Parts: sequence; structure tokens; C-alpha cells
Amino acid sequence: MKMPRPSPANLLLLLATSLLALPWPASCGNPVLIPVAKDPATSLYTILIRDGAPHLVDLAGPLLWSTCAADHLPAAFTCNSTACTDANAYRAPTCHIAGHHCKTTTTKCKAFPYNPITGKCAAANLVHTRLVANTTDGKTPLQQVSVRAVAACAPPSILASMPKDVTGVAGLSAASLALPAQVAASQGVARKFLLCLPRRGEGVAIFGGGPLFLLPESSMGDLTTALAFTRLVTRKDNPLYYIPVEAIAVNNAPVTLPANVLAGGGGGGGVVLCSRVSYTMLRPDVYRPVVDAFEKALARSDAKVSAVAPFELCYKSSMLGNTRLGYAVPDVALVLEGGKSWTFFGSSSMVNVDEQTACFAFVEMKGVKSGDPSAAAAVVGGFQMEDHLLQFDIEKMQLGFAKVPFFSACSYGVADEEDRFRCKCKAHPYNPFAGGKSATGDLTRVTLSANATDGHNPLRPVSFTAVAACAPPSLLANLPAGAAGVAGLAASRVALPAQVAREEKVPDKFLLCLPRSPGDGVAIFGSGPLFLMTVTAPPVEVETDFASSLTYTPLLSRRGSSSYYLPVNAIAVDKEQVKLPAANPLAAGGVVLSTRAPYTALRPDVYRPFVDAFDKALKSQSNSKRVAAVAPFELCYDSKTLPGPTRIGWLVPDIVLVLDGGKTNWTFGGLNTMVDVNGFTAACFGFVEMKVKPEKKGGYGGAPAVEIGGFQMEDHVLQFDLEKRQLGYHPPDCPRTGHGVADEDDPFRCKCTAHPYNPVAGKFASGDLTRVAVTANDSDGHNPLHPVSFPAVAACAPHSLLSNLPSGAAGVAGLARSRVSLPVQAARAQKVANKFALCLPSGGNGVGVAIFGGGPLFLLPPGSPDVTARLAGTTPLVRKAANPGYYITAKGGVAVNQEEVQRGPLVVGLSSRVPYTELRSDVYGAVVKAFDKATAGRKRVTPAVAPFELCYDSRELGSTRVGYAVPQVDLMMDGGANWTVFGGNSMVQVDDNTACFGFVKMAPEEEKKEAAAVVIGGFQMENNLLFFDEEKQQLGFSGLLFGKKEIQPRRTYIVFIKKCAAHPYNPVAGGKCASGDLTRVTLSANATDGKNPLYPVTFPAVASCAPESLLANLPGGAAGVAGLARSELSLPAQVAATQSVTRKLALCLPSGGHGVAVFGGGPLYLLPPWLIEITSSMGSTPLRRYQDQPGYYIWINGININQIPVPLLGHNNNYGGEIVVGFSTTVAYTELRRDVYRPFVEAFDNASTSGFRLQRVSPVAPFEMCYNRSNLWSTRVGYAVPQIDLILEGGTRYGVFGANSVVQVDDATVCLAFVEMRRPEELGYVHGQQPPAMVMGGYQMENNLLVFDEEKEQLGYSTLLLFRQTTCSNFNFTMAA
Repeated sequence: MKMPRPSPANLLLLLATSLLALPWPASCGNPVLIPVAKDPATSLYTILIRDGAPHLVDLAGPLLWSTCAADHLPAAFTCNSTACTDANAYRAPTCHIAGHHCKTTTTKCKAFPYNPITGKCAAANLVHTRLVANTTDGKTPLQQVSVRAVAACAPPSILASMPKDVTGVAGLSAASLALPAQVAASQGVARKFLLCLPRRGEGVAIFGGGPLFLLPESSMGDLTTALAFTRLVTRKDNPLYYIPVEAIAVNNAPVTLPANVLAGGGGGGGVVLCSRVSYTMLRPDVYRPVVDAFEKALARSDAKVSAVAPFELCYKSSMLGNTRLGYAVPDVALVLEGGKSWTFFGSSSMVNVDEQTACFAFVEMKGVKSGDPSAAAAVVGGFQMEDHLLQFDIEKMQLGFAKVPFFSACSYGVADEEDRFRCKCKAHPYNPFAGGKSATGDLTRVTLSANATDGHNPLRPVSFTAVAACAPPSLLANLPAGAAGVAGLAASRVALPAQVAREEKVPDKFLLCLPRSPGDGVAIFGSGPLFLMTVTAPPVEVETDFASSLTYTPLLSRRGSSSYYLPVNAIAVDKEQVKLPAANPLAAGGVVLSTRAPYTALRPDVYRPFVDAFDKALKSQSNSKRVAAVAPFELCYDSKTLPGPTRIGWLVPDIVLVLDGGKTNWTFGGLNTMVDVNGFTAACFGFVEMKVKPEKKGGYGGAPAVEIGGFQMEDHVLQFDLEKRQLGYHPPDCPRTGHGVADEDDPFRCKCTAHPYNPVAGKFASGDLTRVAVTANDSDGHNPLHPVSFPAVAACAPHSLLSNLPSGAAGVAGLARSRVSLPVQAARAQKVANKFALCLPSGGNGVGVAIFGGGPLFLLPPGSPDVTARLAGTTPLVRKAANPGYYITAKGGVAVNQEEVQRGPLVVGLSSRVPYTELRSDVYGAVVKAFDKATAGRKRVTPAVAPFELCYDSRELGSTRVGYAVPQVDLMMDGGANWTVFGGNSMVQVDDNTACFGFVKMAPEEEKKEAAAVVIGGFQMENNLLFFDEEKQQLGFSGLLFGKKEIQPRRTYIVFIKKCAAHPYNPVAGGKCASGDLTRVTLSANATDGKNPLYPVTFPAVASCAPESLLANLPGGAAGVAGLARSELSLPAQVAATQSVTRKLALCLPSGGHGVAVFGGGPLYLLPPWLIEITSSMGSTPLRRYQDQPGYYIWINGININQIPVPLLGHNNNYGGEIVVGFSTTVAYTELRRDVYRPFVEAFDNASTSGFRLQRVSPVAPFEMCYNRSNLWSTRVGYAVPQIDLILEGGTRYGVFGANSVVQVDDATVCLAFVEMRRPEELGYVHGQQPPAMVMGGYQMENNLLVFDEEKEQLGYSTLLLFRQTTCSNFNFTMAA
């Protein structure tokens, strides 16, 4: 970097300036806070100092200049004024405009603002301006202030190459017209400033000095107290900040450099700080030795990759270790005078250039030669200064510097886009379901994930940032299970619709369709379109875009409310207007929409006439019978006496809202007015009376007249257009095809009439689609494993339709190729492949089997192979128009006794409802004739036994293991395989002495339908395994299983096995155990790439049976215990053995929702999607053994609370020895042995009550130390309480922060979540044995990723994931495509 050379004028002006720089009086104002942002496109930094318009930050800038707004006041500065002299004290070397000439004492002053990126300058006038900022106490903004300043007006043409929207430059040098001096003069603060440049987001600048507290405040305190200091050096010829660097060290070893190369004079050039340079630049004579020293110290040539400009040294990032201070690479330090060092760790020396590559973030200075004294030896760039706190003390001419702790960052201070002058904003999140409770919490930024859509399907994932309010977990009371917060949809600038519109550049409107039954509805932000699907086979998309067929009415608003109001003029019941009080309550109170009210609530003055009108209208239309009321409803009726139901609900009087002066109506039919209760024996009118009382002065205060609830909005398509302030609505009406939607995949369901069909009797009927629960068993192909049930769509049918079905049959299970057939629904619900194996039994062999999802299938005797792996052949499945059945092609025709009798190709269908194979007349004649000829000499039985034509005396037919010894029939399939029909499937025993050829002639009416030439019936499929694979569109067939030598289903095998008894143990129920046999089970899970589940996997495992009584005290629904310890039969060991993965376990316990366990280790990615892979940036410590226990243990050397060691002197495991720490997911809160517990809780309490001024309250069992919650404030990592550190082997630390160290027990109380361990004898330890000093419980492990690596015998830990703006419940469980 070229430095400006001195000129006599410059020297003279600098002298004049220095004479004016007398000592400032003691500061009397509060420091001034201004946020600093990093522009991601240019990596430059901007500061917001006027009307939200950003200015470029230039540490070497001597001026404040901008493209002036109209309200700037021209300044009456003459060319000989002091201000003019100050403005021209430094001229940029690239500014070639004619210099400042003062012809007369009245000549106006000209300044020369300079673009430090392009080097361009311009002549400009000086003006008066005011800057808007906030004062601060270092923690929060205090009050807005207006800062008087002098600035130069510049033309927009010199803004080239600056970040977008930048309007000028804020110079931060020591010059008199730079920003620090002007803020000091205007506000009466010290002439110094703090600068904390952010890596991402917003950092902070504080003019006037400290203090400065970054989150989490409890862990750091005032950061200015941690500053180290060195001199600031200035030169007369330029405004740069120089620091006195004596050497550069890599890994504490000085780099050999030319003599005096870093000094400021005599061939040096000095070391300067520059915010407009992205990465530290080194002059060639400095760069080469530093780069070579770093490469040598790192010694990772195996990880080197090609250079990525502008960097020379680049490495494969996955091969570099990670620490809490960045990559595990050699430190680079600037050795300052007095022996101090400014050290850059991996986070400041290495930059990620892509997902796989990290480069040494120091670059070679271009355009200068080695030893050039006009160029600085080193220019410290912005990247190296990021997340360091720097204090420029211009009064004392010294620089303070400190690395911001790893668990914080310079960006941990600003959280609101709407007001970027605010560092932390307190919001008041509100729970609308818990009696209106609210809390106080910081605003923060979160990343939301959703899917873009074309109205037909989800297209692709999208993520965007949003402003959200933090809230304590106690505020989640009464919300649905698993809910993590509230998504506000009102007309507010920080509600979800407005934020989505801003971030995704979509219209400010949204479609909402609330689901009726449990399942998924849909919200589409940014309008439509929206298309629905029918459930016909094949499914047909309704042509209507629901978003384009809406009826609209205005949306109204009311002062002080963000709710949506409708212009309702009247309410009608069955077209008769309800008579309401004379003073129209609908106009006075309004009608509001609310998703938090389950049923529409009416104010008492509206409710009474309304329900009376409905009851009267219903009685006039039907013989409905009132039954006892069911809370919260008043009007309830016997379901048997109500008309209906129909596909649109009960046939009861419609409810109509007359909107907008009668221009439109919103009608609610029985589907949205009647609620089924008491097991569908009764139905109640789904409107309730609002719980408000009239005021003494009359009226109901601000209560709305009607609050339309969720039930009434279900299955309506609603569009909230916030730009046009109108509501579009589409009532629940079935699409024009006559079909509604009843599939789980399509949540816009009305009621659909289907036409179930009895294929045996040839009859059909009409019936509504409904949801049923199907019960079956999981299988490993050997045995049923355990029951499963899943929801399915089924058609209701009258009992009469069961005629001719087998006795006891309750309906028909369709297996054809339809979206609502059983195989497809089982595949969707159970996440299995869309295929099924079918093995029909012969009459004497009892029960056959159908396996949905494919194989394997093992038949007795034991040891037989998987039948699905030894199929006789496969052939393509083909479709036949308008028929969902299964068809194949006999390309080669039909052969009898290996002689072709009918040429192909022939279409062949398969039907389990046809008892015997049907042949088209031409095929039948040829086959029967050929079969009869081939059996010549066998005694025919006449007359034949219907429906067969060829019958024989079975006593003269020889027998084989595949049935009677008769000619085989072959269907020669497409693909070359033959489906061979042996005697076991071709001859039907009709009586003791007669067997008939089991093929029949197709009925003439079937032939007229152009049906298949051959329809294989059930008899021919018996004891043949058929594999219908819809995904591969092929049919696999085994051939007759009697022909498999290994499989003899007519035999019964009894196997005597000596069983092994195990002793399963319940770790929750007081250590109870039982005896139970070991058995084999099949476990189901999903393979993963660390980002999503990829595909299901199943594997065998050895498990212990146990009596149900052993389940006591386990969580509801738990069927057993999955042991994760270090044992050969634990789950990690068995997964490793069967799935050939590494024997390690990544465990991430959630504080709510679903956490994740990854067997085989990482990688692991958590939402939001920009986060880096977690397991690659973790600390580690050795895993140890303890007293032959199978658990996981580590050794620690001590415990610190707020950096102060806890005095653990009461036992021999003090700092000189090892303290044993175990891990247990069955212990709720960390337990400490008494000799550790007592000094630990006393140290924590002392730090809490003295340093943090917390107020002790009465203990709440099982905790001892409890505190008043009102004295605490929340951070992103939990309550602000003393930090707990476990000092691990090697001196590294495992930190426990507020989210894991204290637990909120009620609205007013939080407690230290560590408890005293029971006595050794109570824990089952014999005399002389001691339990570990600490057992880490589940609460302390929540939202911390732990990797238990048995192969390397080490524990990996992430520390609290809240620091990374994620949690354990942020794994994306959506199955990858």
C-alpha cells in the first residue's frame, strides 16, 4: 500500500491541527452507540449514522462525507477557517484535482472527499449535518441523541465500487473532522472509540469508550477490562493508525525477517490497521517468510489443495482439526513492544472459501517491491480484526485489543431490522391459550425453513431469516404438544406474512386452509395458485385454481388491535335473518377471525337469539331429538334423529354471514356447524357463548360480537390479502368432478362419495369415504415381529353388499394399482417400498401370507432360503386402459407339454377373485385340445364336473411332488422366462376319485369387453409366490413351491432349542429386573447422510424378553429399554456389527421435540441450512473405564465456576488427581457425590448472590439452590447465571451454561439443576466402593452433541448448540428424495 508523501502545506496544517488538539475536559456524556454491518458482497464494513443510510467505515478516513440530502445546512466556512484547514489536512495521493487556494478571506472552503476503494476524489462544499444515534451503558441503548457534525458533500459519481446503498464514508482516523473527534466535541465524551467488527450480521462502535457487554453477559462481564494496550503511532503525512510491531511469530517462534522491516522508519514501512482491506496484506519481503513458516509449522502437506485466489496456501478443511477458536492451525502473532502479542488463532487466520477448502487468510501485497519504504510492511485487514474488540484511545494514543471469547461474537448485540440503532430489544411474547400470559424476551434472528410451491406440489426447500422473540419455556403452557412457539399471522410488520413477503419478495398475502382431522393443512405465503387432486384411479387434478375462484369481502382493522375483522351486517339461519338487539351489536363489536378459538364464540347478546333461531329451524325441518348438553356446547342432538349425514355433513339449517351490505354471503353447512361427540352418538351445534359480562355503563367493552373459530374455518380456503385489505374465501365444496379429497396427501378434504364394489356378487353401492385404522404386523420374513397400525382411506358400504363374500368377511381389500388400494396406502403410511409379496394358500394349508413392502420371505423348514431371492423369473407389468388391475404379456404364447399351442403375444391378467384360470375361447379350445391329446390313454370321467370340461379318474394319474403327473402348461412370458403350471395347479380334485383340468372358458360377455386372453385365477396362483413390484413395474414369480426341494409346506417341523435366560433391568423403576429369554428381533431405522433420512434399513438384533410389569415408570408407550453402553449386546455394538459402520454413537438429546442418535458417528447437519457440519468442529477428551462398569466415563481435573476453581479438598480426587464423571440418560439432573456437591453448590451460590446479585428463595425439591426469576435476564444460551466449566484432561474445558445449569420450576423460580447423589450403599455399592464423583444427567446433555467413539476411546463434545443458533431438535427428518 502506497503512503502519501509529505508536502510543506501538509506539515504546516498538521502542526496547526495539533495545536488545536488540547486535552479534552473530563467526559460528561454517555458513550454513543452505532451499529456496524459487514457487506457480504464486498466484505467491507458500513456504519449507520443518518436516517439509516450506511456509510463506509474507513479507519484512515480524515473526513465525514456523503452525497448530501436536501436537509443539510450549507456551512459558512471560509477558506482560511480552522475547519477548512482541518478538512484539507490530508490529501489522498491519487487525488489530482487542483489544490485548495484561498484567494480572499471570503472565499468558500473546498474539501476533497476521497473514495478509498477506487482512489477517486471530488471537490465538495462543507455542510452542517446531524447524526442520529443512541447513548449506551454498554449493555443496552439508553436514549436517542442528535450529534452535530461537519461533513463534505460529494457527487454520487464517486460512490463506485462501494457496497450497495452506501451514501458516503465515515472516517475514523485521529483527524479533527473524523467521526470520533466530532462525536466527542458534540456529546462531551472522551476522544476514543471501541470497534468490534462482525464476521456476519452487525457489530458495534461505541464513541466515548466503554464499558461493553456482549452476550452472554454472565460469562464475560465488561470486555474493556480484558484489553491489552500498545502505542498508537501516527505520521504527519497520512492519517493511518500504526502500531509498533517488533516481530511476527508463528506458533510462538519468531519468523526470520530482514532487519527493521517492521519498524516505521529507515527501510521499514510500519504496520498499519486498515478496515477497507479484506485480508491482511504483507509486503513481499515479509509475506514469503511468514507463509513458509506457517506451512512448515502446520506440516500438513497431505491436506494441501490447489490455491484459490487471492490465497496461496489452501487445505482440505475436513482434514484440519477444529477447536473452539477455529481450525487447529499454528497461531500467528504480532509481537509488540514490551513483549505483548496480538495473536490470531484459526478463526482469524483461516478462511473457508468453499465447503471443502480453507485457506491461510494472509495475502501478498501487489505493486510494491521488497523493502519499499513507501509501503507498509503489513496492513492488518478487516478479517483479522473481526471478533476482536479494539479501543482507539486518541487522547492517550494507544490501542487496546482483546479477542472476543469463543462463545460470543461482535454480532451479539443487534437484533432488530426495523430499528438498526438498537442493540437489544425487549419484546413481550404472548401465549393466547394460557389465560393471556406474556413474558419479556430479547428479539433475535432465526432462520425459517419452508418449501416453494407452484400450487401443485412442493418444489424446493427455501430458508430465510426472520425476527423472533425469545421466551421462557414456561410460556409454552397449554400449547399443543411439541409446539416451540407461536407464529403470528396478523397484519403486523413482524408477523410471519409480512416477514416472508419482505424476505422472499412475494406479495403480502397468504392462503390458509385449516385441516379438519389430525393431519396437515396448508398455508401458502405470497398468494396462489392452489390445485387439488381427486382420489379417482388414476388420480385426476381438478382444473380449477382455488385461489382464482374465491369470493372476496373487505378486511377491516380496529385501533389497538392487529386482528382481522369482517364487515358482517347480519346473521341468517336457513335464510331467515336472526333478530338481534336494536343497537346492531355486529357493527358495534365487530366480527373477528381467530385460529386460537376452537369454536365460534358469540357475545351473550348475540348468542341467545342465534341458538334459539337454530334450534327452532332444525325442529321445523326434522324430528330431531335434543339430548343432554356436552360442554362447551348447549344444543346437542341424538345423531339417529338428525337428517344425513352427507358428504357435506349433517343436513341441518345453514348459517349465513351477510357481508358487506349484502354483496356477498359466507355460508356454513353441517360440516362446519355440527360437532360429533360421545362416540358419534350425538352431534352438537358447534357455537359457544363468549365468557364476557356486560359493563355497568352498558355494552361489553371492547369484546367483539362474534369470534369465528378454527372449527368453522376448517376445510375453507381463505386468502388474506394484506395489500388490498380483503379476505377471499372458498367454502368446503367438492370439486366439479364429483369427488372431494379424502387422501392424507391432499389435505383439502370435503366429503367424498365412493362406489364400493363386490367383485364376487358383481354388485356395487354408494358410500362415503372415511378413515380407518388398519392393524397388521411388522415382519422380518421369518416371523411376525410386533403389531403396527396405520390410518387408511376406506369406503363405507351397506351390509347388503357383503353377500357371497366368505363368511366373516367385513369388506374387500383392493390390491390393484390405485392410490387408495391397500399396497399404496401401506407404502405411504409405513414408509415402505410400493410392492408386495403374495402367497395364496391351497385349501388344506390354512393361512397364506401377504407382505407389503416386499421381502424377504422364509418358509419352513428352518434354514430355507429367502424365496424372494430365488424367483423363477420376472416379467414386465403392463397397464390396460381404464383398468387398475395387474397385466403381463405372454410374448411367446402358450405351450402344453412343451409344444406351442397358441401363438403370442397374449395379454394375461391376474385375479384373486376368479377361482380358476379363464381362457378366451380361441385360446381355451387350443389348450384343452392339446392337453386332452397329451393325456390320451388316461381314463376320462364323463360327464365332466362343471365348470370343467376335462375330468379324469385320479386313481390312474401318477403323483409327483408337484402334483398329478400330467402335461405341464407354460405361459412363455415377455423377458424369456416361463410361468409353468404343474399338476399341483392344473388339476382340481373334485371328489375322491375325480380330478379335472382346472382351466375354464371365459364368459362371452367378458370377451366382448376385450378382456385379456388369459386371466390367471386364484387356484393357479396357490402355493406360488408372486412379487408385485410397482416401483420397478415388474412381476416376479417363484413357480410352484412344492418344486422347491427346501420347502415342503405339507410337513410340520418341531425344533427343540435350549433357550438362554437374560436379566433385563429397568433403570428408572428403582433398579428392578426380571428374567427373560433372549430372542431375535428385527429393528427398523433409516440410513442418513447427516442431513436427512435417506432410506429405511432393517437389521436383526439380539434382545431380551421381559414381562410387562417391568415397564413400570417408563415413558408412556415405551416397549422396552435400548441400552447404549459399552457392551457387545448394546444397541451401538449390534448396529455396528450388522450395518458395518464405525462403533461410535452421536447423541443429541432435545429439550423439546425430537432429538437424534446417529449410529456410526457423523456427519451431522442441523437446521438452519447454512450451519456447518457439527461433528467436524468439536472438542474431545479420552473415554475411561470405571470399576468394570459398562457405562461411559471421563476424568476431569477440577471444576470452575465463573473462572474460579471450586475448592474440592475433601477427597483425594482433587486438582492433583482425576475426578471421575459418568454419563447417564436415565438420571434427570446431574448428581454429585456429597464431597463434591457441597463445595460446588456453595461456590455457585456465592457467585450468584454476590457477582450476579441473584435473590435466594425457598428450595423446590429435589433442588437446594433456588432463585427469584425476576432478577434474571435471558440470553440466547439460557439465563444469565455463573458459567460452570469442567476442566478436562489436557486443560480444555467443557462449559455448562444457563440453558443446562438452571431449570425453571415455576413462573417465579429457577433452581440450580444439580442434585446430591444418594449414599453409596443406597446405590448398590458394596463396602469400600465409591460411585463416580459426578454423573452427568440428561438435562445437562440437552442441546449438546456428544459423540461416544468406542474405537478411538474418546468422547467428542460440541458444547451448547445454542451458541451455533441451533438445537438438537433441528435435524431435518424429511426423507431425502
